Amino acid sequence: MNVLLAMSTPPSSSKLLAGAITVNFCLLAAGWRKAGAGQTAAVVRPSAHTHYFSREWRPRDGGPRGLHYMGAQVCIECHRYEASELHTPMGRAAEYANRAGILLRHTPIRGNVHGDAYTLRFNSAGQAQYQIRQARHKMAVPLLWAFGLGNAGQTYIYQKNNLFYESEVSFYNRLMTLDLTVGHPDREHRSLQRNLGMRMTPDETRQCFVCHTTGTYLNGRFRPTKTMPGVTCEECHGPGSAHVAAMRALRPGRTHIFNPAILSAGGQMNFCGSCHRTTLMVLNMRMHGIVDVRFQPYRLALSQCWNPADARIGCLACHNPHQRVVTQPAWYDSKCLACHVNQGQSPTNSKPGMACPVARHNCVTCHMPELRLPGAHFRFADHDIRIVRPGQPYPG
Repeated sequence: MNVLLAMSTPPSSSKLLAGAITVNFCLLAAGWRKAGAGQTAAVVRPSAHTHYFSREWRPRDGGPRGLHYMGAQVCIECHRYEASELHTPMGRAAEYANRAGILLRHTPIRGNVHGDAYTLRFNSAGQAQYQIRQARHKMAVPLLWAFGLGNAGQTYIYQKNNLFYESEVSFYNRLMTLDLTVGHPDREHRSLQRNLGMRMTPDETRQCFVCHTTGTYLNGRFRPTKTMPGVTCEECHGPGSAHVAAMRALRPGRTHIFNPAILSAGGQMNFCGSCHRTTLMVLNMRMHGIVDVRFQPYRLALSQCWNPADARIGCLACHNPHQRVVTQPAWYDSKCLACHVNQGQSPTNSKPGMACPVARHNCVTCHMPELRLPGAHFRFADHDIRIVRPGQPYPG
């Protein structure tokens, strides 16, 4: 959600192709086996010839036929190092509202937008409540989900008449209070119900849950009441039932799990872009301007040095998804020098990037500047790697 719609200027055709190499939809969902997270009795024992995942599999596709979700606690029995992912902002991209850490630490949370008073609090039964007050009138609803646990803040989801709504206000870490949710149109006078939150379309609801939770789809059906909080192991690696069965049986052959590390730089861009937005997704949203700075795959495809076949510029070259994002600029210098030569050296076939004539350290502070997104109360690192000149318009 949080989509600001505006006319966009498409990038060059070569960059468009680079940012959208793979657009593929898995059609296997119709035959998924009915099973829930943590169930093992229904697992189909895989043979050495069974192949569940293709390189085109994406988190939004759910799971191939015969698989179901096991839950991250099963995964970390063997993958203890990767268990650190569960404590990252991605691993906690969604929380049940009644257990949301921000609400527990700061309740009650209050904010005022155009004279409407908003409050988030827990009632006597421990249920998270979201309230709006206009003059003498007020309306309150129970919250289901808290989405987002990054550096920016958190937005809240509630349900009314079987429809999902995104809260009109969000909590922002920089403000330590509530303000208008990014992507919601600014307004003054509307109905109490409309000012409480924005109704999410079915497509927006599915995208929102797929990108913030794990196991949203089973048997080809959207199941928000069964989904697991956060983007955990199986959201990126696929349902793990066959993998767990094969590993416990000590069977050689296929591991029956998806590993994004096998993908090319272009494949990684489209895989991660399932949630972080690919070029095609941004163009389809008709988005233009500073609002797209938070969509890293799209921005990276605009870079002059972008090469979908070069692993040195793929998502995983700089970011370990099992760890928190590194925020120290100097840490990325070695990543830049994988392609660029040092000062005093000439480019080579293996290192075609020229040396920077200005500085030797903290490359990203100049070439990937942090830009403030209006209304988000946060600065995003622009992944359009370029020479940034003073007064230059934002290249979107």
